[in-house]
Amino acid sequence: MRKAHLASRVPQMMKLAAKIQITRKMLSRRGMYVALCVLGILMAGCQEPPINELQKARQALEKAKQEGAYDYAPDLYSLAESELAIGEEELHAQAKKTFWSRDYSMAIRLINLAQTDAHQAISLAQEEKQKSSS
Repeated sequence: MRKAHLASRVPQMMKLAAKIQITRKMLSRRGMYVALCVLGILMAGCQEPPINELQKARQALEKAKQEGAYDYAPDLYSLAESELAIGEEELHAQAKKTFWSRDYSMAIRLINLAQTDAHQAISLAQEEKQKSSS
């Protein structure tokens, strides 16, 4: 009789075991999703400062200065200098923050604008030089 009783409980035990396995899989999937989300947040906060962009913008401003952009395109040259200065300030402000809260996107935009404006100032200065020499 005891064997018959146990035999009748086997299907119930199998269902319970299946539910436990499904729950374990769901928990491991949830845990994996949570871990991936946390990792994504940390990776987004681990941005590297835009050092290369900063160097390129500085070089462009230096070249603009050598080409005489300060004399031939003073407004554009001053704008590029201002954008670079503000971009550097933003870069330093972000570098002081904890690594997960850093966001260099504004600094990158300002630095790229400074580089673009410096190149435009170079072109304008070269055009003005050619006009004055002709």
